[in-house]
Amino acid sequence: MADWQLQKLCYLRLVETVDTLAMPFNWARELRKFLCAIGAKDVWTSQNLELIIKNRKSSVEKLKNHLISMDVQKVINSNFNLYYRNVSSLGLPEKYLEFNVHINKIRLLAQLRLAFKVTQEGKWIFLPPGMKKYTKVFFRCATNKAVKSSIPILINEVKHEIQIDVREGEANVKVYPDLLDFGVLDVGCPFVSKNVSLENGGVCPAMFSVEFAASHLQLVAYPRIGRIGAYKNKTIKIVMTCFEVGEYLVEMCLFICWYEDYKRADFPLWISARGALIPVMFLSFFKNLYTRCPKLYG
Repeated sequence: MADWQLQKLCYLRLVETVDTLAMPFNWARELRKFLCAIGAKDVWTSQNLELIIKNRKSSVEKLKNHLISMDVQKVINSNFNLYYRNVSSLGLPEKYLEFNVHINKIRLLAQLRLAFKVTQEGKWIFLPPGMKKYTKVFFRCATNKAVKSSIPILINEVKHEIQIDVREGEANVKVYPDLLDFGVLDVGCPFVSKNVSLENGGVCPAMFSVEFAASHLQLVAYPRIGRIGAYKNKTIKIVMTCFEVGEYLVEMCLFICWYEDYKRADFPLWISARGALIPVMFLSFFKNLYTRCPKLYG
């Protein structure tokens, strides 16, 4: 028996006895190189019978393709083929070479069948042995609920499901400080400003808006509404002036919402200030100023 026939017979013996779940593995040492060639490396590495049963159909198909490829290659490169071509051509165009090219194409197609193909958006992607394909999957949740789905991929007509588990995300916004103390302000003074910082540590963007309670203070927020991206920061400038004397404690409410107003959080902040008058001093440049009036005699 030829050496190359031994490999084939041993492997056929393997696939015939798989269903019995009782077979020796002493042949794996002899077939190690052969099994790597047809992509059945897991047979001799793990020796997992359940895995062999699961991949039995594809392994047999790979074996047939591999043997066909080897047989066609031997025919093309045989001494008889070379001799026949030299004798029959006689310097004329070789008709047999056209048939030979046809055989070569068959051999290449058989080798391609050793690879696997992946379905992506309804298209077939052929992957020769040793090549890799990286694909990005973009998933956008249409609702504010947790979603479990899967991506079907067809490999050698065997369907594989890649599970997708999408949980509801939230915007994790931190606001600081919670008190803006402007101190003593002169009534009618120019505008003064302080900053409020927003930090979004969540995976979702958020919208914000600023509202002030009614008061005698003139308050403006820049910007009053806006957007904070995921893992981004935002600064809001609070500008104020005072037109009346008194002490003030004004509530400023910062509204944060995400998922298109499906969820909302309110952050109350406080603004304190005290309005006072500027003390005015009138100084005389002359300490004593006398005016003498002329005395009129009759």
